[in-house]
Amino acid sequence: MTEHVIEVLDDAAAVALRGKDIFVEVVQAAHANARDAHIALAGGSSPKALYRLLAAQPDAVDWARVHLFVSDDRVVPMSDDRSNSGMVRQELLSADGTQKAHWHPVDADEDADPDRIAREYEELIRREVPHDDAGLPSFDLIMLGMGSDRHTASLFPGKPALDEEDRLVVSSPPGVLPPPVDRVTFTFPLINSARTVLALTTGADKADAFADVRDQLEQEPSQTHVPAARVRPRSGKVIWVVDRPAAGA
Repeated sequence: MTEHVIEVLDDAAAVALRGKDIFVEVVQAAHANARDAHIALAGGSSPKALYRLLAAQPDAVDWARVHLFVSDDRVVPMSDDRSNSGMVRQELLSADGTQKAHWHPVDADEDADPDRIAREYEELIRREVPHDDAGLPSFDLIMLGMGSDRHTASLFPGKPALDEEDRLVVSSPPGVLPPPVDRVTFTFPLINSARTVLALTTGADKADAFADVRDQLEQEPSQTHVPAARVRPRSGKVIWVVDRPAAGA
């Protein structure tokens, strides 16, 4: 049974600060249970602010016992400004202390085959992330965002990746939002095997999308047209941390 938590905060800065605190809490809980923490990070402006806060407080966790992945990325080199992995490396892993983390990025050549990149990343996750009782890799924390088109990770409305049931990581063509670059993305079987999912949502342009998510949380995932509303960790919780403009009325 999924536990849904919605926290509405004043602004994007408060969202980033709360996200940082949740990150630290999850890592410390894993370590308290004698486990390394396995976390999938997200791209976007709110996560970027969160990473800067973590980088400024490197002693908050034992980074040598943290394994970092990305929940989706563009199929570009990490040196490309559009790369989520490159952004994480620059904003979080360039700080003293955080460099001790075990870092598993998506790094691709400009002409790389997206499906090959996705399969290799899935193999890495199956090998490195502890499995749950259903035999699926189970992250301690998966971070996600949401676009105004209601996509999450790179699971876009109407695209085949949305209904994938077997693969854990797949390639996905661009959605309607820029930039028009092929992606690799976690699928819902992997997202929903997480212990905790953290969805950061900010900005008035997300208000309609968040209202749709909130309205459809009680529907069966297969019956909703809103990708972000399909985030339902089977035995965990999803925490929506939202600023007031995104929360709307």
